[in-house]
Amino acid sequence: IRRSLHFLGEITGEITTDDLLANIFSKFCIGK
Repeated sequence: IRRSLHFLGEITGEITTDDLLANIFSKFCIGK
């Protein structure tokens, strides 16, 4: 997962891995 997120981060160049993780958790972890 981290490799794919890092790869996506390199593509966008603006989104860091932490930002992607936070975005994913904010969407899928409704309870938080």
